[in-house]
Amino acid sequence: MDKRQAVSLAVGGPYDPPVAVARDRCNRPLPSPVGPSSNAAHTERRLLLVHAHPDDESILTGATMARAVAVGAQVTLLTATRGEAGEVYPPELAHLAGDPAGLAAVREQELAQAMTQLGVRDVRFLTPEPEDPVRRWVDSGMAGTRAAPSPPGQLPFAAADRRQTAAAVARVIRELRPDVLISYDEHGGYGHPDHIAAHHAALGGARLAADPTVDPGSTDARAGSHAYQVPRIYEVLSPRSVVLAGLARAAAAVGQGRAPGLIAHPDPMLAAAVDDELVTTAVDGGPWLARKVAAMRAHATQLRVLDLAEGPLFALTNRIATPVEAVEYYRLIHGRSVTDEGARETDLFAGLNVGDS
Repeated sequence: MDKRQAVSLAVGGPYDPPVAVARDRCNRPLPSPVGPSSNAAHTERRLLLVHAHPDDESILTGATMARAVAVGAQVTLLTATRGEAGEVYPPELAHLAGDPAGLAAVREQELAQAMTQLGVRDVRFLTPEPEDPVRRWVDSGMAGTRAAPSPPGQLPFAAADRRQTAAAVARVIRELRPDVLISYDEHGGYGHPDHIAAHHAALGGARLAADPTVDPGSTDARAGSHAYQVPRIYEVLSPRSVVLAGLARAAAAVGQGRAPGLIAHPDPMLAAAVDDELVTTAVDGGPWLARKVAAMRAHATQLRVLDLAEGPLFALTNRIATPVEAVEYYRLIHGRSVTDEGARETDLFAGLNVGDS
């Protein structure tokens, strides 16, 4: 592919008039940098990330977020659920695994702490109804597992009406007018139903936001109804060569007894990864790796981080040792790259005329 050519995300689609969504802050009130003129041209770079659960943002995009904050970008994290169905790593917190509401409350706190480490101040959750913050989408659980019944007013995100989830994202896009949008690929990275649903919500939201015939609705005059096309949209990817090399390093550390309590991946070829040629963009977050690690550590219910001489490792509840990567990888699926053909982008904002869209 000639990456100097534009990649197009088709606008429109068979959507009915969608339902709006209001912002829903996490644990503590966080000041929003969005002012009354948010529909006007802006001068700062703006990055919007759509993730499924607390911890996904730090593991997959933490260095990118910290880097964007460091260069003065406005970064907004939009999370679909509070991870109510997540497994719990530390034995001393095992009781939370049977308490979705309790786990959700703890994970909200963890997310707030993680975003403090990354410097991200605008942290939001999706909700189906703007006037009723009790209504929410909840963690659907892993594919093949049986999720606990949801309380009234709460619906597993993967089972939600895609028109509603797309409208929720569209309203935020029209309010913030981001220069860059990041979410997952159509497989959700590793197939989690909520990651797949977040992919559809993000792309559907981008389409709705760009369609001047659609009004996602609003209770906030700042959001308005002006159509807005996100200039550049990316999917998070993991190139196979990087994944295999990293798992080999982690396996060596496990074999040498330097990662106590962790195990090597039983079959690295089955790890979630894509062919290297699908990757268009590599964001080097090396200077912000310590912030990413600190953010990941904040998600203590979900994972464990080990500091090794060759670089940090982490593990989820499966105990598989995995490197914490300083470089994060993406595929440009909408917009124009200014990178020469055959070379990867290194800057999500390169070549964008910020504020002109």
